[in-house]
Amino acid sequence: MVVAAEERVSTAPPADGSRTGRLIDSAVDPFKKTVRRYRTTLRMFLDVGIGVVLQQTQMNDRERRFPDR
Repeated sequence: MVVAAEERVSTAPPADGSRTGRLIDSAVDPFKKTVRRYRTTLRMFLDVGIGVVLQQTQMNDRERRFPDR
């Protein structure tokens, strides 16, 4: 699984002593994870659906070409 750069959080404090926007990052991360999860699920369903449609199309073409089989 590919880990995006914004998901990696270093535990060391920044060199200039300021606090980077961790609260903002932690608030956005669950939304990004949810979007990514829905996107991968949708992509999986689309792949399966397209595969079924193509398979049915090929079977129908075979039946049309060779009706006696």
